[in-house]
Amino acid sequence: MSEPSNKTSEQNALIELAASLEYERNKRRAVELELDDIKALLHQSIEAGKMSSMAQIISGVAHESNTPLSICITSCSLLSDETHDLNDRFKNKALSSNHLAFFIDKALECESLINGNLKRLTQLIDTFKKLGSYQDIFSFGTINFPNTVTEIVSSLKSKYKQTKYTVVIDDSLPFEAYTSMLCWQEIIEQLMENTMQHGFLGRDDNVIEILIYPSEDEMTLLFCDNGKGMDQKICDNIFNPFFSTTKYEGNIGIGMHLVYVYITQLLKGTISIKSKVGKGCEYIIIVPINHTSE
Repeated sequence: MSEPSNKTSEQNALIELAASLEYERNKRRAVELELDDIKALLHQSIEAGKMSSMAQIISGVAHESNTPLSICITSCSLLSDETHDLNDRFKNKALSSNHLAFFIDKALECESLINGNLKRLTQLIDTFKKLGSYQDIFSFGTINFPNTVTEIVSSLKSKYKQTKYTVVIDDSLPFEAYTSMLCWQEIIEQLMENTMQHGFLGRDDNVIEILIYPSEDEMTLLFCDNGKGMDQKICDNIFNPFFSTTKYEGNIGIGMHLVYVYITQLLKGTISIKSKVGKGCEYIIIVPINHTSE
């Protein structure tokens, strides 16, 4: 084969290679653009979800505040009317021991209603402040995670000393994690609070089991109890703000939503629940073993 023919073949091969490279570059750019679009849509979706959640919380706080505020206003108005009536009777020298006893009963009743509902309002405000500033109040550091969980559970013994229960923690494999100890304090305390109030109510043979599994990039914490369990409807709603099966007892229904926010937004992890009536509950928490701010 002649030399010019070889050069032509090489030139054609180079042209084909250049065209192929250009095609691949264009294909890669197209994929990158698609990925950028997907990231932008995902970011918009996340932000929209945050805004929707915040709007729901603001609406919930306003709704939940209406009843205690109304009770406080009504009680103050009643107390004012009774005080003016008492004053008039005193001035007119028509105040009897029965009138005074009646006034004292009404005043104590109003005081109880006002104090109870002001405490409820304070809880709502404190919860709202937590939701708005959780990223600022929880610091991060390297901790021995299993040991920390054991210490948190031990610190809560006195709080639940009226309930008969046993906690079994599998902390046989110590490891370090870069995470927030205070955040985990809030999470574990709320999980135990929920279990004590709902799962263990009226029971004696109560057991909580906490299992901790580390992997290369993640750690899994299983929080299990042998309590009353819950039906699917409750499982589907348990992490929603202001959802509670015992609102008539004064529960706000925000604690488990805080747990969800802390795990998904602050610790960048996931939480799910498995439960059946009479079969206890199992919470599955998976978070990065080393938290990043991204």
